[in-house]
Amino acid sequence: MILLRRLEVEGFRCFRSRVDLDLAHPIVVLLGPVGVGKSSVIGAIQYALFGTTIEVRRRLLRKGDLVNDYAGKMRVRLELT
Repeated sequence: MILLRRLEVEGFRCFRSRVDLDLAHPIVVLLGPVGVGKSSVIGAIQYALFGTTIEVRRRLLRKGDLVNDYAGKMRVRLELT
């Protein structure tokens, strides 16, 4: 069984600076108002696992659109066990 342990995101969509999320708990809930990055967390996991997101595959976004305008570069790291 493969489990998500940690997600580090920097410069991906709404995440300009580095965000480190601990996902090692049995249940993880993403809760917050519109525009705080809930979908971006899911997109970052997709990108780390598959090298793309559903929006890019459906041609709603270009890969370059995933990079935060203010960051200039993107880094997504996923730790699995």
